Amino acid sequence: MKFLTVISLGLAVALILSHSDHAQAQGVIPGQSNDEIETMTQAKIFRSANKQRLRLKDAEEELKRRKERLGRLEQDVLRRYKALRMLQEELLSAYKRSKREEEEGPSDGASTAERSAARAQEVRKLAKSFESMKPAAAAQVIEVMEDELVVDVLRVVNPRKSGKILGALEPKTAARVSELMTNTRRR
Repeated sequence: MKFLTVISLGLAVALILSHSDHAQAQGVIPGQSNDEIETMTQAKIFRSANKQRLRLKDAEEELKRRKERLGRLEQDVLRRYKALRMLQEELLSAYKRSKREEEEGPSDGASTAERSAARAQEVRKLAKSFESMKPAAAAQVIEVMEDELVVDVLRVVNPRKSGKILGALEPKTAARVSELMTNTRRR
């Protein structure tokens, strides 16, 4: 029986200490009135709500910044896409013109030397365009170009830039172009 009394007494002490610790954690001081406790609780709730409001405001501002950045990036991608499409169409028309002249001969009565000079001028123009492009964008264009034209253009492009462009190509395409550049230099 003494054993049960000791256990009961221990539980009662633990319960009182637990309640006391809880009250202190809540900021309640023994002897405070219920109104004072309620006011303190309301102040804590208000502070917590204010912190949440500030976090929400920060999150909204971050979302706004991200949305603006996404809009700028979208415009940049669209601008680059249009430039690539124009360059691709220019390359395609030059390719078709070159193929037609190969098959039919010059339609304007130009001599071989004149055609060669015109092609060299076109190559320099394309090389200048490639030098102004980022390597990844240039690599995308090269993927659809005729190998002979790619070799001629990359020879005119600054060696560092052409190296970066080759590095941005698919490995098989880069190997093929590099081999063509090496083989045509030997001739």
